[in-house]
Amino acid sequence: AQAIWTRASFMACQAHGMSFTLARWMLHKRPDEIAATGLRSHSDDGAAQIKGRSALQDEVVEVVDPAAGPTNGYVRVRLALSGAVGWIQQDYLHACPEGTADHGRLSSEARTGDRQVEKRELPSGASRFKEIEEFVQQGSGGQLRAKRVWFIRGHFLGETGMTSGPKETLFHGTNEYAIESIIQTGFDDEYSCDGKFGTGIYFSPEAMTSYAYGQEILLCEVALGKQDQRIIATKCCSDYGWESLLRKDKRSVQCGVADFGQEERIVYHCTQCKPVYQVQVEQVREREDEGEILPRWMLHRRTDGITNSSLRSEPQNSKDYCIAGSALNGEVVEVLQPRLSQNGFVRVKLALAEQVGWLNREYLHFCPEGTAGRGKTAAGSGSCSLTRTPLKPGSRRFNEVQELIKSSWCVPEGCSRLCGKEGRPPPPSNACMKAFDDTPKWEVDEVTFLEGQFLGQTGMVTGEKEVLFHGCKDDTIPLILENGFDLDYCSVGAFGRGNYFSPQACKAFSYSYDKSTGTPGRYLLVCEVALGSVQNRKVLCASDVSLDRQKVFIEEGFRSAAHHVEGGCFRHEERIIYWNTQCKPVYLVKMKGESPAIGI
Repeated sequence: AQAIWTRASFMACQAHGMSFTLARWMLHKRPDEIAATGLRSHSDDGAAQIKGRSALQDEVVEVVDPAAGPTNGYVRVRLALSGAVGWIQQDYLHACPEGTADHGRLSSEARTGDRQVEKRELPSGASRFKEIEEFVQQGSGGQLRAKRVWFIRGHFLGETGMTSGPKETLFHGTNEYAIESIIQTGFDDEYSCDGKFGTGIYFSPEAMTSYAYGQEILLCEVALGKQDQRIIATKCCSDYGWESLLRKDKRSVQCGVADFGQEERIVYHCTQCKPVYQVQVEQVREREDEGEILPRWMLHRRTDGITNSSLRSEPQNSKDYCIAGSALNGEVVEVLQPRLSQNGFVRVKLALAEQVGWLNREYLHFCPEGTAGRGKTAAGSGSCSLTRTPLKPGSRRFNEVQELIKSSWCVPEGCSRLCGKEGRPPPPSNACMKAFDDTPKWEVDEVTFLEGQFLGQTGMVTGEKEVLFHGCKDDTIPLILENGFDLDYCSVGAFGRGNYFSPQACKAFSYSYDKSTGTPGRYLLVCEVALGSVQNRKVLCASDVSLDRQKVFIEEGFRSAAHHVEGGCFRHEERIIYWNTQCKPVYLVKMKGESPAIGI
């Protein structure tokens, strides 16, 4: 209806000898419904078309100089995605509400009447598909490839950030449940996450950063405002919001790689952003003659309603080859060298009990584990969408968690877990055994599997990730599950400002006691931690509160620090990392007993 009205208005102006006024943003729409119009190098019918550059039907284009008006029936325009500039027929340009106040609350809503939102798939041979393919490749550093692309029409940006500033094309990653809602109605700040920079709508110029939030990718046009209207964040601030920015004459917030490990752009008003393309992507795979080379870390997920897959001793589908150990839906597994599928199966290793076996290739999917651009924490820069799956008592995985906790506990005959110096069991702590003497010790009440956080690249290139324990006050647990481990909220411990873990559950559980209130804790986190290779771990023999990321990671080149009971200054094993994306919670355990009122 909007396009019909504006076309009629334009023709009426011509009929009455009136000049047609160009706006900065106009809608390209041909009367013959041809899918695209090629840009021309000059303003005449005989001018050559600019190769590979064309405006799509229903695409909003920017008029380079509206005041200059048409020349020979042509108007000079700029395309948003590529920034290409060329001439297009005046008859194909129509007024539209882009950059105006003619909006409801969302980019799909008009103040009066309705707008028709529609998506249509672009042919893989079309020039715009190839542009998006190149845009995704460059934005991901060659790690992602566009498989299918849909153009989305019917959304228009509002006035905010568009009065004088440019709009930018950015990535937004989400899950399969949210993408259709965004396409149909637009981004809605009522459903925004309360992230590191407040309740806003988060985008990135880096495809891998967005891919970490969800494998459904949207290419969006975002009005960030002029450069001096953008806050450059160097630390987290959850107080940012639409009203607080407006009072400072700001329109957006952005953070960079130097301070947060990734680039992000955040806006706080629904009409500052609109989805323009839905892109189905896949990770680029290396290939050899004998087959596909898989990444080291992959996500196990079945789509047939079965919640786990048994490992097999051979790459065979028969249940006769089933062995102890199974992968849970949503679990990240390690693909073992040479990382090739054989007979439709892949040899993998599970993190918790370190079982090795074969899994069906169809159940393994690409994921951001061990990749760059994870963001500030393993949860990303905003809140993560964490899936919690309670494990049934007596189930195989429940029993494996119980056994790991038991094997790492201090008992008179010693901890049986080989986590001490040079791979020996650490000697038991008499103070620990005394502190837990009146409790059910290692007995577990509940175990919940956690899915949604992913480790970054740091410590994962050559080193193994290890399963370690983390203890904290019970009311801190929800913050870690939502936002990941965050050094900004860590106190300085005996080995400086870092995230502390232990391969001994008794040590970690003791820290769930809240000394400030005298409240015993009941919860323990079982985590996966990327410590780096053994030679990249700093061995600590004495307390040093000056240690931090700058000193350990940057100046000395280590990826983590380790304290051993033998030759150390404390009575338990400890591991410390100084970068947030090196650790993630995988199981939330509720113990039957309470933590003792003593630090061990």
